[in-house]
Parts: sequence; structure tokens; C-alpha cells
Amino acid sequence: MSFQSISPQPVPWLYRQLWDAQSSGNFGYQAKVYKSVLCPCGSEPGKPNNINCAACGGYGILYPEPPLETTVLIPSIDQNLELMQYGLMEAGDMVVSPMPGTLHFDDFDLVILPFIPGIPTFSETFQRGEGATDESTYRMVNVEGAWTVDVVTGASTQYIPNQDFTYAGKTLTWIGNQPAPGQLYSIRYGALFEWVSFNPASPRYAFGQDLGQKAVLRKRHIVLPNAPSLIEG
Repeated sequence: MSFQSISPQPVPWLYRQLWDAQSSGNFGYQAKVYKSVLCPCGSEPGKPNNINCAACGGYGILYPEPPLETTVLIPSIDQNLELMQYGLMEAGDMVVSPMPGTLHFDDFDLVILPFIPGIPTFSETFQRGEGATDESTYRMVNVEGAWTVDVVTGASTQYIPNQDFTYAGKTLTWIGNQPAPGQLYSIRYGALFEWVSFNPASPRYAFGQDLGQKAVLRKRHIVLPNAPSLIEG
């Protein structure tokens, strides 16, 4: 008896509608996935990357191609503490499952979701530049405000959205009262996060059927903190 090699096929899921787009009233999120490639900025193969490389920020990862689209499920927005105890996850990670039979996540693939429930609030600190604009780490949604402090008196000064500044995407534009050039200030906003595939799951197959992945995603600023902000403007 001879055995023939077969290509894994997706399981004919009974509940396939789970992966249908949320715009149709279902649970699937239409994710954009930027596939990663190594940056050829080192002195020779196998050597460390150039820490001054403007293309990758010294981290050796590029996203040179347009994104691919796939449908994923987010089982929960809570941390999976079961994986944290083994050092496979840390606070803030997210687990997603791509539709079986579709795109699989690889090391350092970058994922952008249209939104997740509640748009997580994110706060970060900037240093005021010389021009009219500053750049945030992620695309800003529903900015609540910006603040400076006087470290001697403890007093804080608030700057009001659409009165002192406007925002679009990752760009914050000052139009009124503003911090002095070089001064530090913090901002609080709903963030449309970029996620990096970190400790990606191995492909799961059974009897020639694709069971899909369970991929761990980590916020980009944790994995690639100094990488140039080139994704989604």
C-alpha cells in the first residue's frame, strides 16, 4: 500500500460564520498583516545590524511590501496568565487566531487591527520639538489631553484638544498654548495599536487538516521601541 502526500486543507468548520467580518454582525476582525524581512544593513551576513540604520532603526526588521489582509478571532482581550508563568507572555500581550487555511504569522510580522473593543487608552511622554508638530507612537483616537508639570511646585498644566492642538493619525499639531521647545509633556489617547508577532505558534495540523494558529502578539513599542514609524502613517 502506498501513501500519497496531500496538502493540508482547512477544516470545514461548522461555525465558519465566527470568522466573518464584524461589518456583517459577526466576530471576525479584518487584520492587515505586514510580512517581515531581514534588513541587509550589516557589514556582512551573520554580523550585527547597523545600529544607525535609518531603515530599521538598528533592529534588523523591515516591512517593505503592502499589507496582506486576513480574518482573525480575538478569543479574549484579557491577558493569558497561563502563558505568562512560563515566560511566553508579558502584561499587555494579545492572543489571536487566524482563520484556518489562510495566512499564518511568522517571526516579527506586524499586525494592525481596525479596532478592538474599547480602543485601549495609551499614555506616553513626548519632548516638544522645534516645529509645529510632534509624532505619537500609534495612531491617535479620542485624545483626552496633554499635560506638563512643574517639578518644583508640583503644579500641572493641561492642554486641550482642538483648542491648543489638533491631531490626525500619528501627527499632533500645536495651534494655541503649548509646551516650550524641548519641554517634556504627556498625552493620553485611545491608541490604534500595531502588534508584532512574538513567540509565534507552530502550525497545527491533524489528519491533513489545518487547525489554525494561536499566535501571541506584542505591542510594537515593546518589541521594536526605536524602529522608524513607517507603518500606516
